[in-house]
Amino acid sequence: MKGSAVVVILWLVAAWSMGNAAVVNAGEPFSGPIQQMEGQIKSIQITCSAPLGVCEGSMVVAERRRGDVTLVVCPGTWIRRGEQPLNLRELEVSAPIKAVAFRMSGESLPRVALIEVTDVREPLTHHNTTSSGLPQPPDG
Repeated sequence: MKGSAVVVILWLVAAWSMGNAAVVNAGEPFSGPIQQMEGQIKSIQITCSAPLGVCEGSMVVAERRRGDVTLVVCPGTWIRRGEQPLNLRELEVSAPIKAVAFRMSGESLPRVALIEVTDVREPLTHHNTTSSGLPQPPDG
């Protein structure tokens, strides 16, 4: 239940920050509704600045309802797998995601505000535990 609360808070913060994007981006309002997407990453293009390690790029997502959608990923985009923050370089082609995006006036491609990788992977120790969560005794 705690993880669900974290996800809800992240969605609310993302929605709030997108509402303030118009103020941050030289008074340019975003056009159209906030877009919620769910799909699978088909390709990723990343550019990183060497001295700062700041990355930006774009990705094509095979979106369930709209087909292929190209999204711009700006520095500072929130990217998470479960409760673990990720950076753009850690995203993988074919990863299932949920994303929240918006389009700035005058721009042809939507910007992503939040990416959530939805294939939460179990820690390796999971297979070495019993149903109670206690370690399994060694065989033999």
